[in-house]
Amino acid sequence: MSRLRIVGYALGAALVAVIVWRLDLEGVWRVLRETEAGWAVLALLLNLPIAVLIGGRSRLVLRRLGYELHGSLLLSTAMLGYVLGSVTPAGSGDLLRAKLLRDRADVSISHGVALVAFERALSFFLLTLTTGASLLLVVTPVAAWPAVFVLTGLGCLAPWLAAARFAAPRPRPAGDGLLARGGRYVLETASQLRALSADAGLLLSWSAVSIAVFVLMGLQVLLLARSVSADIGLHEAWLAYGGSTLAIIVTFLPLGAGIGDGSLAALLHQMGLSLEQGTAVAVLVRGTITLPLVVAAAAAYVPLALRRAAPPAAAGHAIEDPAGGVGPD
Repeated sequence: MSRLRIVGYALGAALVAVIVWRLDLEGVWRVLRETEAGWAVLALLLNLPIAVLIGGRSRLVLRRLGYELHGSLLLSTAMLGYVLGSVTPAGSGDLLRAKLLRDRADVSISHGVALVAFERALSFFLLTLTTGASLLLVVTPVAAWPAVFVLTGLGCLAPWLAAARFAAPRPRPAGDGLLARGGRYVLETASQLRALSADAGLLLSWSAVSIAVFVLMGLQVLLLARSVSADIGLHEAWLAYGGSTLAIIVTFLPLGAGIGDGSLAALLHQMGLSLEQGTAVAVLVRGTITLPLVVAAAAAYVPLALRRAAPPAAAGHAIEDPAGGVGPD
């Protein structure tokens, strides 16, 4: 076990210990018993549009690479990758999606890995950006909010500017040795990734869909807070959920291993909820968001695992153009 993982587990255990020490467990149980089920059901139902949007943003990238997948296959692989990436350290489980796309839709491994890397990197960037923006909304007066929105919108262009700066193709290693073949594979994947990031239209449309997903997730937390008789704003709900998600990511812990729930409860406590209410919301998040998505991913994996490799589903495979970009052949 790496030192970083050990530190992450230690932080998670310490945070949970502090919360339990200060917590009235009977109070948490009382809050859960008195939960208004209607709000929780609405939060649960929001998983449906979230799943559709997650599949839709993957379609944007695959189309740019020259592939057109059947709706059910696209949604199944996108949801499976999203959930596996959420419950495994550093999103490593999402790489299974590249193999499934190769086996079931004839998507090359380099394109599949580029898809996963693009979505993971951009999602983490947008998560950090929007969580930071929510923090600014919490600490600044309402009159300054338009400036925060403008800065956030401009921030979405940062990956495009970076890709435009570093998008020049590099020479590929010659030879047939293992290192040379590995080097060519890495550079091919990096070339696809740079080309995707340099496409401003793709970047902005994918970012817009992702921010819509974040808004719905924030709305889920807001509804769950309402279910325990707490009133918070959407920006506060997203700050709590986004902050706890970042805590999970940076500690490389599967399923958050306590630090996700503890940080969510602690952040909600800072938003004005009692510690018992914040803990109850964290429990409800597991029940109405995490658990249903895990069940959906398991249900999606079964037909994918049993399904035979299909003939190529791509409208046209992506190839590297002379400028280092990609396009359908």
